[in-house]
Amino acid sequence: MFAKLKQKIAEEESTSDSSRSLPSSPSSRRAKVNNGWTENKWETRRLINASLYESRESLLSESSAASSGINLCRHVSFTSRSASTPVGTPIEPPSFSVNSRSSKEEILHLLAKKGDQVSKLEAKIADMASLLREQTRVKESLECALEKQKEGVDQTEAKLQIEDLDKSYLEQKGELASLQERLDDLARERTKFESRDKQQQARITSLEKEKTSLCDEVKSTVNELTQKSVQLDRAEKSLRLQEEELVNLRQTHALYKNKVSMELEQNEGEIAQLKERVGDLQQRVDDSKLSGNDQVQAMEKEREQLENRLRETRDQLNELRANSNDRTNTLGSLVSTLNERFERKESELTECKRKYDQDYESWKSKNFQLEQELAVLQEESLSGKRSSDRQTANLEGQVMRLEAAREREKSEMQTKLDQLKMIENEYSRQEDSYKQQIADLEEEKEQLQDQLKMIENEYSRQEDSYKQQIADLEEEKEQLQNELQSKAEENRQVSLCLEDAMRETNELKSQIAKFEETLKEKNNLLTCFKESKLDSPSHVVSNLGPEALENLKEELKITQDRYKNAEEVLKQREKTISDLRKIVTEKEELLNHSTTKLRQYEENNRYIGNDRTYSSESRDSHKLITNLRERVKELEEQLQEREMLLLDENELRDLRKDNNRLERDLEDKDKKIKLLQAKIIELKKAFQRELKMAAPGGEPVQRSPGTPNGDVIVHSDEEKERQDYLEVNFKFTPKEDACVREAMEWKLPLD
Repeated sequence: MFAKLKQKIAEEESTSDSSRSLPSSPSSRRAKVNNGWTENKWETRRLINASLYESRESLLSESSAASSGINLCRHVSFTSRSASTPVGTPIEPPSFSVNSRSSKEEILHLLAKKGDQVSKLEAKIADMASLLREQTRVKESLECALEKQKEGVDQTEAKLQIEDLDKSYLEQKGELASLQERLDDLARERTKFESRDKQQQARITSLEKEKTSLCDEVKSTVNELTQKSVQLDRAEKSLRLQEEELVNLRQTHALYKNKVSMELEQNEGEIAQLKERVGDLQQRVDDSKLSGNDQVQAMEKEREQLENRLRETRDQLNELRANSNDRTNTLGSLVSTLNERFERKESELTECKRKYDQDYESWKSKNFQLEQELAVLQEESLSGKRSSDRQTANLEGQVMRLEAAREREKSEMQTKLDQLKMIENEYSRQEDSYKQQIADLEEEKEQLQDQLKMIENEYSRQEDSYKQQIADLEEEKEQLQNELQSKAEENRQVSLCLEDAMRETNELKSQIAKFEETLKEKNNLLTCFKESKLDSPSHVVSNLGPEALENLKEELKITQDRYKNAEEVLKQREKTISDLRKIVTEKEELLNHSTTKLRQYEENNRYIGNDRTYSSESRDSHKLITNLRERVKELEEQLQEREMLLLDENELRDLRKDNNRLERDLEDKDKKIKLLQAKIIELKKAFQRELKMAAPGGEPVQRSPGTPNGDVIVHSDEEKERQDYLEVNFKFTPKEDACVREAMEWKLPLD
């Protein structure tokens, strides 16, 4: 402090000496002293420069005024500048007014005044310099006194510090002794800890070995479970195949049943038609025995009956048309509903697949997380070992440092002691953490052992249950195979019986065709009777002759015999049909029995699955077992859904096939019915023509009495021509006859 003051005073003295040599303004002199203290060197320099600038300007102005002869009022400008401008502002050149009448005397007078002012200021500066010197002397004396006082205070403080240091040294020496004892105790504990650490490491190695063995066992159990799941899948696939075979058998049975029922209905319809035709034939035979008018009336009755039958057939065709339209509408609605169900099942299948993929990915992620946790635990155990080794090495280094720190300063001893305390705390904390980790590892080991025991027990139990299920499945499979073989043989027998029945029906159809031909011949004869319109039956008999009558009687006997034979064949046919119905009922009972067995088997499987799911009392067991159980449940659900989908698909296929077949049949029948309608129209037209061609007034044909036989010959020729014409128009081909029969049997609508 005092050295700085001395430097400032010397600078001020140098500036004062320079200011004495230079002229200065009264404003600059006035600004140098402020309350008895000088300003700093920068302020003094600024004032000196300002004074020099003013003197320079004044000299320049004087020289310029002297040369140009201009009178300047310097007094006004000088006074105004000194009074108005503060110190430190840049001094502008003084404003002056040119006065041509100024003289050199005034300038000299002003210079004299300035010289007086400068002398006064120099005297003041000398006084101020003396005052400053005195003040510097006082300051130096005060500084010396202060230095002496400081030295005394420092000496007393040093003595006190030395005493305190001695006391602290003694205290720290005692603490060092206690710390040495504590270090010895720590070394002993360290040896004990090392021995314990070795034991724990050996134990950890044994635990790791046990862990690896347990992991291998778990993997083996998982592999065995996967194998068992594969076996289950195979068994389920075999079950599916058997169920599909059962479904196919049911479908074939239903088809055969429908065919048999259709054939029975056809046969019953044919029998009814044959009975009606036989009744008509008998009535015609009875009518042929009547007289002429009665015979004509009987033929008109027969014609009315035929017209009524035609009306009934038309009504039936209309009803069948309405029924077939309703049936097609219902089939269309069924197809639409089945398509909707199929789309719904497909969406459910996609959702099930997506859920299965998500669950499989979650299972993979969980397994990966468990493996990562195992790796982290292993790394933590290794890091714990490494940290323990490092801590032991650090403890050794710290002990060496503590031994070397005895010879160092006392301040460092305190820090070392604090470090030792921190290290002890960390060591104790780490020791506690290691103990806790060891206890946790032992608990985990016990938990793993318990879990493994539970897994082994569950695995053994599941293995026994699976073996029992497999044995039951094999037994049921053998039973089903035997039943299927027996059913296949029965189906073969039924097919053979159906073939025989089809042959018999074909034979009956051929016989019916023959009967129809005979009936047509009889109808032709009746038409001949009707067209002849003879009065007496004796004339008809005379026209026919005895040979024709005998032939007619023989044909009647033959037709009666054939009718009896046909009735016997039909009775046998009915017996065979009843036997076939009994066989079908027995097969249906067998199928129902097999379905009940399958349902019982499915219920047993569900019950076993429920036992497996609900018998797990240890809910907090290993995650693998829970995942596997969930997977088994999901697989069972997927199997059920697939079975339902397969059944729905089979039903859809059958319905589509039936729909296509029915549509084709409808198209064929529509075509046939159109042809039949055209032919019926032609027949009506031909029948009307025949009626018109007959005698319109109802008069009999005139005959000459002389030539009766000639008339008969003429009539017979005309009758033959008409008979040929009727045979051409009214006789159907076999294909047309078959079409008419099918139309009547199928009961299809007319478009």
